[in-house]
Amino acid sequence: MLTVGGGAQGTGGATDLAALLRPVVDSGCRGRLVVEAEQDPAKADPFEDALKVRGYLRDALGV
Repeated sequence: MLTVGGGAQGTGGATDLAALLRPVVDSGCRGRLVVEAEQDPAKADPFEDALKVRGYLRDALGV
């Protein structure tokens, strides 16, 4: 559900993902969030991108 790229907080775009995901988190959902990183691994390290998104989710949603 989250993509990484050059956007704010490593989310790759202008969509307010915290506002979009807040109802899911608040509902008590224990499912998974999928992080998609489709860029060329020679240009961007997939692990580093995953860490960026993980940090965003922790900071923005407390998950």
